[in-house]
Amino acid sequence: MDVDCLPYDQISFLPSLIRDYLADRPELKTLYGNRPDLAGFAEQLKQKQLPEENRAVLADVLIEQYQSLDHKEKQLRHIEALRLPNTYSVTTGHQLALFSGPLYFIYKILSTINLAEQLQQAHPDAHFVPVFWMASEDHDFEEINHFFAGDRKISWERDFGGAVGEMSTESLSIDGELKAALGTTRQSEELLDLFQRAYKKHANLADATRYLVHEWLGEYGVVVIDANDRRLKAQFVNQMSQEVTAGTGQDKISKSIQELTQLGYKAQVNPRDINLFYLSPDRRDRMTWEGEKVVLVDADKSWTQEELLAEMQSHPERFSPNVVMRPLYQEVILPNLAYIGGAGEMSYWFELMTMFEAHQVTFPILMLRNSVLHIPLRIRKKMDKLGVKPTSLFKPLHEMEKDWVKTHACDLDLEPETAALEDLGKRLMEKAQSLDASLQGAAAASHKRWFNEIEKINKKMIRAEKRKNEQVMRQLGEIKEAAFPGGTFQERRHNYSWYYLQGRTRMIQVLKEQLDPFCQEITLLFESDRA
Repeated sequence: MDVDCLPYDQISFLPSLIRDYLADRPELKTLYGNRPDLAGFAEQLKQKQLPEENRAVLADVLIEQYQSLDHKEKQLRHIEALRLPNTYSVTTGHQLALFSGPLYFIYKILSTINLAEQLQQAHPDAHFVPVFWMASEDHDFEEINHFFAGDRKISWERDFGGAVGEMSTESLSIDGELKAALGTTRQSEELLDLFQRAYKKHANLADATRYLVHEWLGEYGVVVIDANDRRLKAQFVNQMSQEVTAGTGQDKISKSIQELTQLGYKAQVNPRDINLFYLSPDRRDRMTWEGEKVVLVDADKSWTQEELLAEMQSHPERFSPNVVMRPLYQEVILPNLAYIGGAGEMSYWFELMTMFEAHQVTFPILMLRNSVLHIPLRIRKKMDKLGVKPTSLFKPLHEMEKDWVKTHACDLDLEPETAALEDLGKRLMEKAQSLDASLQGAAAASHKRWFNEIEKINKKMIRAEKRKNEQVMRQLGEIKEAAFPGGTFQERRHNYSWYYLQGRTRMIQVLKEQLDPFCQEITLLFESDRA
């Protein structure tokens, strides 16, 4: 397998906010903390602290959550180390996607593992733990209830409105459909066995997801956390109380959104008057103010402020941070230095700095996860044969076709004719103006019509060449489909089973060896005859 990198500035891939952040645009500096480099981490180490009692609770919870797993020696060493003041975490997170969902689920965890290892080399006197934060309190089941096995969508259909981590996996019965999609190879049998062990031998979706991550990535020491725990939420009561009494989230985040808007960026998420949900069996209800009381939007329940604060103290497990408060919760309970996420995730973190400052919580370093494009051998051969460069894969298909036609087909360059027409138009307008100034407008309009006609002729010529090279156009379509299956970037569509079914059963090891969390480029993996 051959490896190359594609700089983001050569393609239209990242939103402008993330491009500018990576480029260190000065105007953005008030919206985040330290830079995503080794110098930034050296500063972060000086700033991040976590009370000893919080560390003890964190370690106790994690040990309990890992009780049922085998081969967890590295995880237990990491967890015990979290009790020490010189131990830090670097964290990524994701929804509890069925069978890990899209490929970038794996990529972001590997980015986090490699970041922890590089920091360990740079700071041998400290200890660094890669953490995977399960979004177990999310309630948008439709976003996670499926994955793609090849071209086939495997879905788990059921009604549920509570925290997804607590969902029973008992009703998950897609064996026949999954078997048909995966086939009957040795690799498919191994995947089916893993699926059964993950979802049939664990009571809920959170436990099943932890097991799956442990099976695929546990050898590298990643620690999976389910923060939906009473003991951990008890450490977050002060921040939740302030959210109710002072509306800190809406006040501070709105100011950051205004600053982002003035800089020309769009807000990714908008704060609410109360950025918390209320958890009950099979429900996760949004909270809001209604007069002098806090009410649940879709349920018949309300509190006075005093009643609500008392319930937070007595039952912190019943309260769940929403999308803008979850990052704050993470940084309150972890000795965390950095969050590793995709461009969309990172974008809304830039709205949160002022809220972190108001709560006097250290803002983590924001790291863009590694992104990967895998090119199978047959697609690589087609690209080589047709002269398709990796940058072309990120263009619309019609532009790929147009570029190939202009490069390989007959002479479609109409620049000499266009230049001649430009000269003719210039002389025509000069003559018209010398004769009668009122004729200049008519001459200019005629000039514009000539250019329009040339453009029409050029498009017809390109279409004619496409018809003459129908087989090439079909191959270009196959190349584009490999990079963007179904119109979606490969890593957002394919599941890890896609690698596995190709016989790449050690692909995680290959990826780990190639991904550098400090390299802000897309990693290109080209299959070769030597593979």
